[in-house]
Amino acid sequence: MPEGQEGMPGPEVKPSGNQPEAQVFQPSWVLEKQGEFTDPFLQRTVGILHKTPEIMLSRNRIESIYFKIQDKIIDGEVDETEADTLMARISARIEEIDRATVPVSPNAPDEGRLINAVDKVVQAAESMSTTTQELLNL
Repeated sequence: MPEGQEGMPGPEVKPSGNQPEAQVFQPSWVLEKQGEFTDPFLQRTVGILHKTPEIMLSRNRIESIYFKIQDKIIDGEVDETEADTLMARISARIEEIDRATVPVSPNAPDEGRLINAVDKVVQAAESMSTTTQELLNL
């Protein structure tokens, strides 16, 4: 080995464009660990809920998913025991949304401001270009 090169790191090896980077699993309100559900329908449903930004999941959308799962159980297409776990999480999420929803009375002075803020949040979610600071300044 030539003098002065002892202990020097070798050339940095970068993954080529053909190799996908390993994705780190991030738990969410609907999925606590990978492979948690074995039923194909529940796996697809959880995958959709897990990947969709929470701001895009309205109460009505989550509720309709809950009822679809319930229909599959009634038809015998999904294991009830496995589906119960997911349905409990969906129910808890619906309750969280209900608690966070503040009813606006017709006489409330901030009603217009609240509606404007909600519209801005929806627009930001659609464009996915708004920073967290911009959302906080609504």
